[in-house]
Amino acid sequence: MKNTASKRGYTLYELLITIGVLTIITGIVFTFISTMSTYSRKTTEITDRLELFYDFRSETDYWFSIFDSQEYTLNTDSITFGTNVTATNNNTSETYSISFIWVIGDTSSYLAAYFTYPQSNFHDREVKIELDGVKAVYFFGANEVYEYPNSVILNFTVTQRIKGDLYNCLLVA
Repeated sequence: MKNTASKRGYTLYELLITIGVLTIITGIVFTFISTMSTYSRKTTEITDRLELFYDFRSETDYWFSIFDSQEYTLNTDSITFGTNVTATNNNTSETYSISFIWVIGDTSSYLAAYFTYPQSNFHDREVKIELDGVKAVYFFGANEVYEYPNSVILNFTVTQRIKGDLYNCLLVA
C-alpha cells in the first residue's frame, strides 16, 4: 500500500497566496529603495546648496573685512539681478568689487559672484563663486528698508568693525 500523504504537493490556492505575498513584499521593498534614493538625492542637493551659501558668506565677510578702513569708501549699485558693491581707495582711486554676472553654458546658466581684491600674497586677485539656484543677490545698508521677496533663501548681515557700518545681504531663489 502506497503512502499518498508523503507525496502531497502544494495546491494551486497555496501557490497563488505565496506568489501574492511575495509580490506585495517585493513592491514594498522597491518603494522603500526608490524613496530612499530620492531622499538621498535631495539631501545631497541641500548639502551642496548649504556649502555654496557658506562659501559665499565666508568670502563676503572676508571681502568686507579687507576694505573695513577709513581708506576705502563703499558703494552699492543696483543691477537687474541684485546689487554690486564697490570699494574705492580714497587715496589712489583704485576700485575693487563684488559683482554678479550671469554665466550661460551649453546645458545650464547660473549666477556667479566675482570678488576682486588688491594684489596680495595671501589671496587671489579675483575669486569666483557659482551661485547655482540663486536668481539675485541684494546688498543694502542696515538703515535701508527693502521689500523682502517671497523666495529669500539666505539673509545675513555683514558688520564692519572699524567703520561700524552694517550691510544686509539677501540671496533670492
